[in-house]
Amino acid sequence: MIRHIVAWKLKATEPAEKEEAARRLAVGLQELVPIIPEIQHLTVGADLGVVDGNWDVAFWVDFASLADLDTYQSHPAHVAFAALPRELTADRVCVDLDL
Repeated sequence: MIRHIVAWKLKATEPAEKEEAARRLAVGLQELVPIIPEIQHLTVGADLGVVDGNWDVAFWVDFASLADLDTYQSHPAHVAFAALPRELTADRVCVDLDL
């Protein structure tokens, strides 16, 4: 199994703006699940905000194989979604694990 993990720092600094940006990202990701059959599992959430310096939003997606991850990356729905994080986030970190 391949786990694709991403975390974002949001551009927003005000709590209400950060909450709305995190919500928009979560909804956008969750909308991909029924569209991209290679997604086996997706979890997304906002940081609790109790430790300064933590990243703001993180998600992971599980795939059966690297080929499925590649299909997800190039799927038109994912490509369209990718515009949203570019709009809302200041930085991104990613790691892909073979579980």
